[in-house]
Amino acid sequence: MIKKIFIGIVAFTLCVNLTAFATSLFPIGDVTLDGTVNSLDAAQVLKHDAKLISLEGAKLACADYNEDGVVNSLDASGILRYDAGLTALKTVINIVDDSYGKGLDDALEFFYEDDDYHYYFPCIMSRYITVHYSDGTSENVKNAFVTGIVTIADLDSYDIDYIRAERCFNASEVTNIVDDSYGKGVGEAIQYFYEDDTYAYLFTCWKGDYITVYYSNGTSEDLITAFENGRVTVEDLDRFGIHYEKEHRFYSYGANRFDWSAVMEGTHRGAANELERITEGFVNTQPIDTPLPEINSLEAAEERAKAEYPDEYRHVVFSYDDAKEVFCVAFYETPYDTSPYQCVYMDKVGVTLLITKCIPYPDRV
Repeated sequence: MIKKIFIGIVAFTLCVNLTAFATSLFPIGDVTLDGTVNSLDAAQVLKHDAKLISLEGAKLACADYNEDGVVNSLDASGILRYDAGLTALKTVINIVDDSYGKGLDDALEFFYEDDDYHYYFPCIMSRYITVHYSDGTSENVKNAFVTGIVTIADLDSYDIDYIRAERCFNASEVTNIVDDSYGKGVGEAIQYFYEDDTYAYLFTCWKGDYITVYYSNGTSEDLITAFENGRVTVEDLDRFGIHYEKEHRFYSYGANRFDWSAVMEGTHRGAANELERITEGFVNTQPIDTPLPEINSLEAAEERAKAEYPDEYRHVVFSYDDAKEVFCVAFYETPYDTSPYQCVYMDKVGVTLLITKCIPYPDRV
């Protein structure tokens, strides 16, 4: 009888406060409840977000990695970053606003939205607000919202000024777009920011965060956010003289070269971003009749490589080692270089040699 009563009490406690109970037994992010936080947990989150599975109970509680009340791809990204050693299971210990005296533009700056509200800073100040974590690391406040570690409640705790408005954003029209990236030392890596039915649009350096879109209602936001929310168009960029490049949708090729020997040795530039290496169990084990270089078709290489990648993807990047005649086809989950991706390496006759699962560079997330 005593055992039955105790079990009943525990069951009641779980129903009343499942999140607190689950995360006291398992670390936040441990969706599989095996005591570790790794890519297997991220995979469960992505499947739940895609409605392929339905997480419940303790698994659902632990899946909310950023603790914003919603289980989605942001939680999976946070788990992958932790598994790769890019972040720790950390908490916010301070938020510092260093914008005073910087002569900032008074236009409202959009930085976050939830189901009910849009949130703005009272001026273009986000680049001067730094979030500090318990593990000694720090990052810009807008990046912190993207990774899902900081919350609006954290801004309240550290007296950071912001404006909240109900979700009825009416920009009316774009009145100006200003590129303030000059002299900021932005990286030269390609930054994709938009795609339509035909083309993917990109900057040749990582400057999207320094381009501000101004609206007739007095508000403003960075260009990347404006495109994500459908409030600006490519024609607006043309109208205000913002330089960009475009390439055929899904396909980018030409400037991307890599060293196959360095990949095999683990000394290439992307080595630190690899989550997993797969060296066996491939689909493409038999050579094709006509070598890929002779076909001279990116579509053919994509079709061959995606046999190893059955999931949905929004962008493909091609690379080639001329000396070793090895292709690399990278499948991205989004049109931008800010999502997890998988690289499929094939020889010239389409036989898969290696598959790597990767996350983007820390400065792109």
